[in-house]
Amino acid sequence: MRDSADHKNREQLRDRIIGLGEQSIQKSYFPQLKRQLGELERFRALLDQSHEGLALLDLNTGRLLDFNQTMGPLLERSADELRDCTLMDLVDEETARRLRQWLDQGKPGRRHSITIEAVLPMQSGNDLPVELTVGKVEYRKQYYGMLVIHDLRARWRMEAERKELEQQLWHSQKMEAIGTLAAGIAHDFNNILAAIIGNAELLHMERVQGEDERLSQILSASLRAKQLIQQILSLGRQNVSELRPLLLSSLAKEVFKLLRASLPSTIDLRLSLNRSGDMILGDPVQIHQVLMNLCTNAAHALEEQGGSIELVLDKVHEEDADWVLLKVRDTGTGIPAELLSRIFEPYFTTKEQGKGTGLGLAVVHGIISGHQGRITVDSELGVGTTFRIQLPCLQTSASDTQVDSNVDMPRGGERLLVVDDEDVIVRLYQRLLKRLGYQVVAFTDAAEAMTWFNLNRDAVDLVLTDLTMPGMTGDELAEEVRTLRPQLPILICTGQLESAALNRMSRIEGLRILRKPVNLAHYADAIRRALDGKPEHD
Repeated sequence: MRDSADHKNREQLRDRIIGLGEQSIQKSYFPQLKRQLGELERFRALLDQSHEGLALLDLNTGRLLDFNQTMGPLLERSADELRDCTLMDLVDEETARRLRQWLDQGKPGRRHSITIEAVLPMQSGNDLPVELTVGKVEYRKQYYGMLVIHDLRARWRMEAERKELEQQLWHSQKMEAIGTLAAGIAHDFNNILAAIIGNAELLHMERVQGEDERLSQILSASLRAKQLIQQILSLGRQNVSELRPLLLSSLAKEVFKLLRASLPSTIDLRLSLNRSGDMILGDPVQIHQVLMNLCTNAAHALEEQGGSIELVLDKVHEEDADWVLLKVRDTGTGIPAELLSRIFEPYFTTKEQGKGTGLGLAVVHGIISGHQGRITVDSELGVGTTFRIQLPCLQTSASDTQVDSNVDMPRGGERLLVVDDEDVIVRLYQRLLKRLGYQVVAFTDAAEAMTWFNLNRDAVDLVLTDLTMPGMTGDELAEEVRTLRPQLPILICTGQLESAALNRMSRIEGLRILRKPVNLAHYADAIRRALDGKPEHD
């Protein structure tokens, strides 16, 4: 009985001891372990939310021991593939060499790291620009590698955009400087042209025997120089876009002359021009820019193997309307079909880095649309590319480049005040206007002219003045004149129509503007219309 009781007591004591032990474990170890596991789970969740690729490395083999969830999608690999990878498998040869050198030189007891910018080759064939940082960490007297992979694609895009903005700013500043220079040159050159054209026309009017043909050649060359100045001003953004009757055949020949001088002999230029109905209403500088851009692009496609560029001009009838058709064809490399739908997008280019901004064809598309036209493209790899442009046909043959000095100019007997700082221009005006019957008082100094006008305000029927003059500009003179004679007709002659001058002159009611150099018939007509109160154009 005693043995039985003793056994029972020993079992109860054992159960009690076990129970106390379990209670002790429950109160101390298990809650601590549970808390540590919870902290590890939260830490793992934080690591998985990181946009950086994070991994733990075996320093000896470079194998990835563990990694966060970002690593797989970033490197385009599955978790199983990553577990079978080493760090050297992920990087290019040069980066692998630098990492091995760092590992060999590093001392395990020192916590140091290395950072390398690299481009990782992806399995999909894409390249991933990254910043790799590898450091050494110690855990329970064991050293591991800590890998951080930072995706640089966003930074690279921002850097590319920054460079593009800098390029645009530089281009804008360059164009502003060119425009300022062009404006100064144009002012002087227009005065020279005005004297040449005016005196040649006066000689033509006076019928100098045996000189008609030579004078016609002088006039033709001078009027072409006038158009050239307008192009320079427009390219410098110092001139207002002006739509006027334009012969595309003449413009096409001019573009090909410019190209022929700059292209290698391996590129053949061909013109096929149907000059019947090739007139449009357009801006000559903008259409010139379109043709130059398309032909230059075609030349780039022929740089390596050579070939031909053909510009075709024809007339077509579609949708109950006549159109002038322009085609620019080349026998170059062609454009892939998947890119054709994007070539008119801004900043899209098929050229290699440094050979294009991607703005050219976008600008071309905008110009053609602004002229109420259409542009399409067809291309075949290895065969070539054809750009097709349709512009509304103008049903008139009028051209402001053709001047008939034999027409009778309108005459008068009114009193005119002429102001221009160029003496040769003043003498030309006096000679023409007196020939037409007008009474002329002329000055080369605007301040002197204003002093005279203050004393003789009622002795003037019209003021004809230049815009750009030292001391007092033409619009300033016009404002002072209008304070004394509010209804007096005023004509301002200028070779440039920049926005600032237009804004100033728009404040003067009824002011009329003449573009320099203008042929004498236009001057005479404009003066007569201003005196009679007629509109500037019928």
